[in-house]
Amino acid sequence: MSLEVDPFHPFEGPEKKVDIEFFCDPSLPKGLRLVPKARWESMLSLINCTILSPLHNELCDAFLLSESSLFVYSHKVIIKTCGQITLLRCVEELLKLGSEFCGASVAYINFSRRNFFFPDEQFRPHTSWDEECAYLKNHFPGGKALVFGPRSCDHHYVFMADYREGHHTEARPYAGQTLEILMTGLDRSVMSQFYAKSDSNFAHATQSVGIRDLLPDVQLDDHQFQPLGYSLNGLQDSVYFTIHVTPQPECSYVSFETNAYLDSYDTMVQKVVNIFKPDSFTVLLFSENQCCMHALGSSYQNFYLRNRKHHQFFSDREHNMEFCSFRQYGTVSPEVAMKRPKQRPPCTTPETISETQEISVS
Repeated sequence: MSLEVDPFHPFEGPEKKVDIEFFCDPSLPKGLRLVPKARWESMLSLINCTILSPLHNELCDAFLLSESSLFVYSHKVIIKTCGQITLLRCVEELLKLGSEFCGASVAYINFSRRNFFFPDEQFRPHTSWDEECAYLKNHFPGGKALVFGPRSCDHHYVFMADYREGHHTEARPYAGQTLEILMTGLDRSVMSQFYAKSDSNFAHATQSVGIRDLLPDVQLDDHQFQPLGYSLNGLQDSVYFTIHVTPQPECSYVSFETNAYLDSYDTMVQKVVNIFKPDSFTVLLFSENQCCMHALGSSYQNFYLRNRKHHQFFSDREHNMEFCSFRQYGTVSPEVAMKRPKQRPPCTTPETISETQEISVS
């Protein structure tokens, strides 16, 4: 969330995310971690974003931002921004930093975001998916752009380009998968913990809602915004975690993300959902390992599956994405309620499984 949040104006919680992997000079093993903090701050200033606090270990530099998070590995950068931040406007500077400090060029890029709550309040180049695709196409030719889920409810936009074919890539210290859990319609009693109190500290919400118990052995950096909102970064060896909370009831939103590798993500998903108690949530799993695609369940306690789709982006390379959308029983969206029969067996899977919609970006 932003440093200055107006509690009377709804906030755009859903993030835009850029995940870029680089070819770096092999003689510089620290790679992108050679970029000093001041240069990251200068890059972020282009999009009116600031660093609140850093977190480091031997494999990753994590920065908690005024609007979400930045993670820097030797060959990889992940930036998430919420609100009205124009994330794509810093991409050119990011590419320049990589080239300047470690002779880097782009090996792979993934830009993704959920549908916005308030799309009319975004600024260029984020006023539409077509505009974002045009911007990305200009910088990353040959990429693929897809929309997962029906446009009438929760859906996700993804642009991906891979230039690693025929190149030798160094062993990577980070995992090759990413799990995202995007939650809406959060429980008000849980969200009340994310309003700043005069005697509160950053650890208050982390402890009170169960985040510390969820990540018991993880090095954490958390922040409670004034007067509301919460962000957290966590590191454990090469694994990162990040959580962002927008508690306003009219636009409540929580995101959880990690690159942890698990044989099954069901327990983690259920634990996260149990903490925040959403009405609906979407799970995204990006992976370079086909086996990971069997790690997501089709149901969770008190929730039914609305949409599910698997897609492999490049037939000759392992780039898989699983999209699953769930809703709590008894809480249906208005557009679904109008189409649903008056009576439906309580355990049948409602709604038609959505198809991935591809947009040409050649």
